[in-house]
This record gives sequence, C-alpha cells and structure tokens, in this order.
Amino acid sequence: MKISVIMPVYNVESYLRQSLESILSQTYTDIELIIINDGSDDNSDKIIKSYQQKDQRIKYLYQRNQGVSAARNLALSMVSGQYVFFMDADDVLEENSFQRLALHLRCDAPDILFFGYIMDSLKTGKKIEKVPSRTCDLTRNEFILNFDKIESEVDINSLWNKAYSITFLKKINAKFSKMTIGEDALFNYYCFKNFKVIKIIKEVYYHYSFERSGSAMNTFNSRRLLQKLEVVKEYDNLRTSFHIKSKCKIQEKLIGIFFGEIKSIMQNKEISLQTKDQFLRQIKYQMKKIGLLT
Repeated sequence: MKISVIMPVYNVESYLRQSLESILSQTYTDIELIIINDGSDDNSDKIIKSYQQKDQRIKYLYQRNQGVSAARNLALSMVSGQYVFFMDADDVLEENSFQRLALHLRCDAPDILFFGYIMDSLKTGKKIEKVPSRTCDLTRNEFILNFDKIESEVDINSLWNKAYSITFLKKINAKFSKMTIGEDALFNYYCFKNFKVIKIIKEVYYHYSFERSGSAMNTFNSRRLLQKLEVVKEYDNLRTSFHIKSKCKIQEKLIGIFFGEIKSIMQNKEISLQTKDQFLRQIKYQMKKIGLLT
C-alpha cells in the first residue's frame, strides 16, 4: 500500500532538510513525496532538487506563489497512493511512523485516521503532547455521539495529525478553499460531513513546529479576523448537521478569536497607535455585527 505525502513549500530553507530527511529515512519505503514549491525565493528549490536527484520517490513542481491551498489542490491531482498524508515543510516525523501507520490503514481501511502529535516551540523549546486516550474505530453515529470528547483530545482542524483515503477524497470531490487562514479546518469539516468510518489511534507520529519567526500564524494580518469568523461559521454548520447543541461552544470560540486578535494588535510594536486604534475599531464593529457587543 502506497502512502502519498503532500508537502507545500514556501521559504523554509532553514527547516527543509530536516523535514525531508524525516520522511525519506522512514523504514516504510512504499511512499511518494509530492512537493509543490509555492514561489519560494530562498534556497528551497536548490535543496529540493538535490534530494530529488538522489530519491526517485520525490515528485516536484514549482509554481508561482498562489498560496498553500492551490499547492495542495495541485498535489492532490498528482497522487498515486491509497492514502494521503499532509505535512508542513518545517515539521518532522517520528521514526517508523509510516510503518505503524500503514499497518492500521491496511487492516482497517478507514476514510480518515487520527493520531497523536507533539507541538515543539521553536521560540522556547516547550513541548506539548496531544495523544488520543484510546485506539478505536468509529462509525458516523459513534463519532457524532462522542464529538465533543474527541475534539477535546485531538485537533480536529489540522491536517498533519490525520491520514485520508484517496478513494474517499475523490468520491466527495474534496478540495481546499482559497482562504489563507483556516483552509485546513474547512477541508476537514467537509470530510466530517461525508465520511463513514474514522479510526483514532493512541500513538504519536508527528512533531509540529510552532512559534516560528515569519510564520503566517505569527504575523498580524487584518484579513485574518474575517477568515477566522468564517471558519467558526462553518464549524457551527458542522455541529448543526450533527444535531449537537452549539451556542456556548460557538460563543467561546468567538471570544477566543477576538481576544487573540486584540492581544496580537496591542503587542505589535511595528504599527502605530493610530493604526492600532483603526484595527480595534474594526474588531468592535465585527463584535457588534455578530451580537457579542451591543
């Protein structure tokens, strides 16, 4: 069984070699690595080509900068494996991850498989481990009944702690939206509305790097707020489709988003007080618009 690994790349030369090594050195060798260079202007292209010359399992394309969603959609059109695994170019895999992953996929053939991960702060060195409490197979009804518990244990929004059946993704015509924030969550919500069997395994396979300097998640962007609100709207739609009460959960998420944006603005030393005031007024307007303020 072949596992397809999709990796968008954009200006990550400092982390790319370590990430590629963690994939290509896996004991499970029946893989293909599809790399889409999304217009990098650093040495990423040179690094990728040096690995491609040594390993025929690498498929590589360079495109002008169109965003991570376009890169992933292009890569999805190129896969030849039975399952796909999405990886960020500044993250690494545990040893033997694919060997263990393939065993579960081959035996149970779920539409989606969840697994554990470790979050590594590149700023402080702090590590946060997120591991499901048990290994289990869940039908659609079982997933819905346990949705809140599952969400509290694993990240339902991210791509990198999951493997997806290619047959399943093609059947539902799953694609990534053009949003720059939350596109992974929207992809997952669409998949959750359509799957039949999900498997959760109590094992750690992935190391996710966060608090990286220059990361899109650490750079203030006024458009980010509207996109995050759109993600919450789709999350609410998902819960509604599952017939799960949502009001308190949605309000909690919205408050968290607004608080995070306010904190980001106030801590940003590169923008003027006048600009901060403008951004805060935009936030106030959006809070009133959705009823959090009167």
